[in-house]
Amino acid sequence: MHTQDTTTATTGPETLERPVRGKPFDEGGFPANSPLFPHRSGCWAKKVNGKLVYYGRWKRKNPATGRVELTGRDGWEAAKIKYVTDPDGKAPPADPDNPRTLGQLCALFMESKERSCQKGKINARGVAEYQREIDAVLNILNPRTSLATMRPAKFNLLLPYIQSNSKPGQETANLVTQSNRVRRIRAIFIFAYKNGYVDRPFCFGSEFVQPSRNEIAKERNDNPTPETYTKEEIHLLLKYARQPLKTMILMAINAGLGNHDFATLKWSHINFHENGETAWLNYPRHKTGNAREAPLWKETVAALKDWRTRRPTPTGDTDRDLVFITRYGNAWGNPDSPMNLNPVGKALDKVFARILKDDPNSTIHHTKRGFYALRHTFRTEAGGVIDEEAVNFIMGHVDNRMAARYIARYHPERLQRVVDFVHDWLFTEVKQSNA
Repeated sequence: MHTQDTTTATTGPETLERPVRGKPFDEGGFPANSPLFPHRSGCWAKKVNGKLVYYGRWKRKNPATGRVELTGRDGWEAAKIKYVTDPDGKAPPADPDNPRTLGQLCALFMESKERSCQKGKINARGVAEYQREIDAVLNILNPRTSLATMRPAKFNLLLPYIQSNSKPGQETANLVTQSNRVRRIRAIFIFAYKNGYVDRPFCFGSEFVQPSRNEIAKERNDNPTPETYTKEEIHLLLKYARQPLKTMILMAINAGLGNHDFATLKWSHINFHENGETAWLNYPRHKTGNAREAPLWKETVAALKDWRTRRPTPTGDTDRDLVFITRYGNAWGNPDSPMNLNPVGKALDKVFARILKDDPNSTIHHTKRGFYALRHTFRTEAGGVIDEEAVNFIMGHVDNRMAARYIARYHPERLQRVVDFVHDWLFTEVKQSNA
């Protein structure tokens, strides 16, 4: 099915002269049971009543280079939207000034999110999350549903999806997940009103609402789960971790870095001091662009230097300044990827497996506590300094208070005090235990 025909097509859309060898989509991006197939003309297609209907391109000619290139996941997502909204290929194209159906509105909404992604206002993973909600909505409600008929009863049909949970052991999704789903779906219809596609705001009813903060807090209190590590557990992770994960663990508990930060961290973000034992991290947070600085411990610096001697040679020129490179010469993930890849978390899972092999009774591994819990742990312990501004700056958090707009810089002594406090907590009277 996926082997491309080298014969030039004589019918259908404009045919590309040269075929592209290989799969017309990213791994995992195109389901095997899809009704669409990659036509040799370069389009996704399906036979309807004996005639081919085309839904978008899986390959196209790049006008800049003249080369035929795969459209990959972007091409497939565009074709999928067109197929879902118009499976028979009979509906007129969506009027950008007057969408009348739910499918047309969803198509315009996703085009808007794609433009926002290109401008850097939202990342590709955020776009993929909206796409997932749209897929669910259009799967439950007919894409040809008139926007004029969207009443509370229609929104209530989405509640089983809102509450559904794919994780084993849980009947319903937690309230945070439900809140995010409701927020994203409501955003589609708020978008319609803000852009003048409808005359009045949609009425969602009294049930299709986000859970309150009090409800979310009560759920967390009723079902307490560990979201941080003890210092004994962190030392156990460091004992079993290999490079470069050992360095990543130290940087996470030293400066509050998260999983995806290691995909774009460069050596130029680290200023090594002349004494060779300490360094300073100056690394804007990729997720928000907020400034972020932190002094690095001597243990962290030593681990960085050790890793530098072992670091594989990058395969691409763009990765040469990256601190962390896989054994295959690639970056440790892509924070802008629409797929929720987590190579750092998967590496930590292997550490958990080694620990459990030596001690089957260990409780260090929990479904809600992965690598990102180290960032939670840093924030929790750093709170003991009682300098919230300095802690937030190290973590790259947004401070929306009016007073924050007048802060030009943070004194290094304040940042040093925070990381020293966490260092003393971690390395003072450590009991070698797996907790």
